[in-house]
Amino acid sequence: MAGIDLGGPRTRILASLVCFNNTLTCLHLARKNIQDIDGIELARVLYNNKVLRKMELEGNCLGPKSAREFGLALQRNTTLRYLDLESNQLTLGNENTFELQKFFIQALYTNKTLLSLNIANN
Repeated sequence: MAGIDLGGPRTRILASLVCFNNTLTCLHLARKNIQDIDGIELARVLYNNKVLRKMELEGNCLGPKSAREFGLALQRNTTLRYLDLESNQLTLGNENTFELQKFFIQALYTNKTLLSLNIANN
């Protein structure tokens, strides 16, 4: 995906295609200008995809809504091993931010397959 600025519509199309893909094991979408609302769709990929092992989303604009959805997805997903959410905006927001992030934190208690999580610089 080098050189492609995804934006909203392309990100949602990609998410819908990867959702049921049964061969792709790594999705590298670093610095693709992916917004918080589209990050939700990428997180939902993990509800159904059973082969994806690595998802790299470093340097986008994912926020608390994406963090919540990734938390919910990680509670269900049993195949993802590496998740990179570095340099996003997961903690940026208003007074409701912690409520959204709580789902992400709770997922870390229940998910037994994630080996690496990078949330630096958020």
